Amino acid sequence: MTLANPKLTDELTIAVDQVCSPLYAQMFEKIAKEQPSSITNAENVMLQNYPNQITWYEGSRRPEIIERIRRAQLKWFNSWLSEHNTGQPPYVKWGLTMTNILLHVSNLLFRIDLGDIITTDEQRNDCRQIADTIKRILVSVSESNPVTIDPDVLTQHDQIREELIKQKGDSLFLRCALEDKFNPLKAKLPALEILLALTFNKDFAATLKDNTAFINHVRTLTSSPQQELQLVATALIWKLEKEPETTVQPVQEQMSSPTIAKKQYNIMISYSHNDKELCHRILNALEKDQLRVWIDSRLMHGATFDAMAKAIENTEFVVMCMSDAYKQSAFCEMEASYAVKRRCHIIPLVMTANYKADGWLGVLTSALIYVDFPKLGFDKAYQELKKQIGLFRMNDSNSTPANHGILHHDSFSLTAIIPKAISTVEKNKEPRPVVEYPHYIDMWTKDHVKSFLLDKELDMLIPTFEGMNGRLLHKVYNMCQTNEQAMFSSLKEDVARSQLATALSLKDYLIFLDEIKIYIPYKAGDQLNPTSAICNLM
Repeated sequence: MTLANPKLTDELTIAVDQVCSPLYAQMFEKIAKEQPSSITNAENVMLQNYPNQITWYEGSRRPEIIERIRRAQLKWFNSWLSEHNTGQPPYVKWGLTMTNILLHVSNLLFRIDLGDIITTDEQRNDCRQIADTIKRILVSVSESNPVTIDPDVLTQHDQIREELIKQKGDSLFLRCALEDKFNPLKAKLPALEILLALTFNKDFAATLKDNTAFINHVRTLTSSPQQELQLVATALIWKLEKEPETTVQPVQEQMSSPTIAKKQYNIMISYSHNDKELCHRILNALEKDQLRVWIDSRLMHGATFDAMAKAIENTEFVVMCMSDAYKQSAFCEMEASYAVKRRCHIIPLVMTANYKADGWLGVLTSALIYVDFPKLGFDKAYQELKKQIGLFRMNDSNSTPANHGILHHDSFSLTAIIPKAISTVEKNKEPRPVVEYPHYIDMWTKDHVKSFLLDKELDMLIPTFEGMNGRLLHKVYNMCQTNEQAMFSSLKEDVARSQLATALSLKDYLIFLDEIKIYIPYKAGDQLNPTSAICNLM
């Protein structure tokens, strides 16, 4: 969201004023006390719409806005959480409505992934106390606790994970996981799920792997008669011991290998079972189009992670079915991160209305083109999905109808899915500004980014990178280095959609990468002149 016109400025100002007012806390506490299954329109606007509007604003006023909100509400939220959720009986059960409101206030106060920083010792102390309270809620669960914790909700934010690790919260979760006095499903299972979520921190994973007592205990749980414990134990063993052992072929080798194009599956569907109805509808449509699809329910419920890894290694595309449930699942995060590690072609699908990926899922998919099923409707979205598959295949140097199994009937022919060429328009005549860029790209402003593109005659990329600062452009460059083919396809499609510039050519893409790399800081271990996988497109 940007402040491109006065109307947006007015709407944002109203949202901030209301969220910082005493009425916000009053409405919040009313909902927390009454626990209704639904809320009024006024409550929805105050507790969800306004916070959502602020959360997704990334303009120049963001630091000022977040600072104001924290001054107004952080101390109140800390006090409320400490008073009503101490981890001691009587326990407070949060319903779906309350959970959604809590997620919105968490996004307002703790969006470190958008660059929000803690500016004062007072704020840092309040944040630490909130993390301590959350730990007490989690680790005080025992057989007497009538409420089952949802660890996915409490650990879905990267900053909460990091704070739990920093505050040595793992020792309390380890007690819960290892000691027999804790209820297997109400305490042991949530503790193991939280530990699984924390293993996405590499340092923590290494420490946990070296804990012999924990590893041995988890191994015994892989044979537990309780399926839930068996599944999370299997996931932990795979994450700590098997995933680090997997090796990835260099990109050049993957692209040039004569056998790599012949995959066992065309598509793997990575999804949360909460979204299974829509996912299975997509599955049925893909299979009707004679595509070979892997989905875990087709093999077994709770497929082993070895089977998941094998499917990712042997599929042409990984379709990520994005929703809150998907993002909150450590199992889905394992699938998604492994697909990225294997440099798979990834196509993100939006499964629920108005969903915006953030946190780890936003980082993985931010440079990719989403296919929004609720917004487009099933039929149009499915056609867009097939179009994305076709675009990936067109840009694959090894792509042929024979080795990719492209169907020859009209519903999936390449001529039907390739976008029509956009007529060439005259280049923007805006004068090339003389700007001395900071040599470190992360210091660039949005104006520096635009000036860089103009100066290098990369005008066609201006609409795609509009609103980006240097830090975000740095992320784009890193994504290009990770999967150059996918990024070329994604940027090419974004440029085509803008309909304001000529099509993005391979030459323009390579010039962009060559020009920008001198502003990327060199790190120890980097290759000075790596061979580009994009050469295989020539």
